[in-house]
Amino acid sequence: MKYMKNQLIKIVIFICITHFICFIAQAKTTEISFNKNCPPIAFGVGDLKTALDKVKAENVRIFITTNLQSSESSVVKQSADMLPSKAESFVISRLSNEIAIVGRDNVGLMYGCFELAERLQMKGKKALELKEPVVQSPFVEFRAINPFLTLPYDKGTMETWWFVQEDFWQDYLDMLARSRINWIDYHGMYNIKRTDFPNLYPYFIKSDQFPKAGIDSKTSERNLAMLKKVMKMAKDRGIKFSLM
Repeated sequence: MKYMKNQLIKIVIFICITHFICFIAQAKTTEISFNKNCPPIAFGVGDLKTALDKVKAENVRIFITTNLQSSESSVVKQSADMLPSKAESFVISRLSNEIAIVGRDNVGLMYGCFELAERLQMKGKKALELKEPVVQSPFVEFRAINPFLTLPYDKGTMETWWFVQEDFWQDYLDMLARSRINWIDYHGMYNIKRTDFPNLYPYFIKSDQFPKAGIDSKTSERNLAMLKKVMKMAKDRGIKFSLM
């Protein structure tokens, strides 16, 4: 009986200690509230979470929202009052242990997350003190690049063409988004070996009326599918995509 009593006491003590540790851990956790169904916001939050984890930020609650969304949070309302009307603008401010990133739109929210993440990378935890609100809007509205859609060079083939390499697009579009580029306008096509400009349609579209024109249908269908995927990937990072 005495043995069972001692075991019961040990179990109770163990449960109490476990709950206490969980309570302490929960109190120190950084909580982020945002729209998980919006790809540009989720992308920006990913960078912010990485930066917060690196500096071991504790006991901070972060609200990430657009001005169009209602909120009872005082820090969100404070930020919304300072929000510029220009597209892609954002405000970052703090009250007590709450931080708000409020954007004029989803891309503005993504940029706000980038801004706070970059400050954390440079200043560490001090970046969260935010003695003054951060208010930013784009100085240049149209921030684009105009690269050439080049065909395979020398011994390259359509199978190894850079255009159909998804890992290339992943890294490239990530870089453009973090550089605040909001438009990618591809100039196509270009044959780098012959230095001429072939028509792009035969590489993406197969005509029933002229079946012998262009490349084989399987390859053109793959190229078109990749083009659609790239456009979706760009949109998910707040980048408009066009092909000239």
